[in-house]
Amino acid sequence: MRRSLLTLSLFIVIILSLGLQANALTPAERQTVFRKVCVSVERWYPYFHEKGINWRQVRVDYARRVTASETDEQFYRLMADMLRSFHDGHTEVLSYPGTMGVTTGLPPIQLIESHGCILVSKVEIGSQSASAGVKPGMELTSIDGQPVETVIQRLMPSFTASTSGYARHLAVLHLLKGPIRNPVKVGFADGQTIELTHAYYSPITYDSNVISRRLPDRFRFLATTARVQGKSR
Repeated sequence: MRRSLLTLSLFIVIILSLGLQANALTPAERQTVFRKVCVSVERWYPYFHEKGINWRQVRVDYARRVTASETDEQFYRLMADMLRSFHDGHTEVLSYPGTMGVTTGLPPIQLIESHGCILVSKVEIGSQSASAGVKPGMELTSIDGQPVETVIQRLMPSFTASTSGYARHLAVLHLLKGPIRNPVKVGFADGQTIELTHAYYSPITYDSNVISRRLPDRFRFLATTARVQGKSR
């Protein structure tokens, strides 16, 4: 875990600190950045054997694509794709550099999956979603006329995750994501269709506490708790 987190930090520093303007890099500079990323991968990433990754072939394939890239955006997308191919939730490019701004968001509600159903677990008090009548426990059946399961299957490949189960979990959390201030029509099992609005809302934040106490006979007691909640801004 420690090595994976170091890898993630290195990738962010290498990639996101290289300039904020489109096409700021020359072709030679893109090659230099690519080599630096590869060196970091080879030094810090520990799971090639466990995941059956032929890193040498991956590097050769992406070296060709980097040479053919014509813009910085194409180049950074390639770096993201290369790291995503590891299927490792701790190793990824978080965002393309630049003043792209936040353009997508979620209605201020949280979703969970339980026994094959997608349910509302929380609605932010005073939000548009609450005013529209969305309540915890309501079951989603469609999004903009498409079955919920169809949307989940479409979203899953877009997330970097070590397992398909975790990719599905992320897809459920971001099921209603879309352009800020745009509407989304959500169908519920009770027959209602409610129009919600995409906002600046993050579905999860963590507030963790670890408690440790010494017990008799040289044993230790270790407990961890985490409060998970949505956050808007």
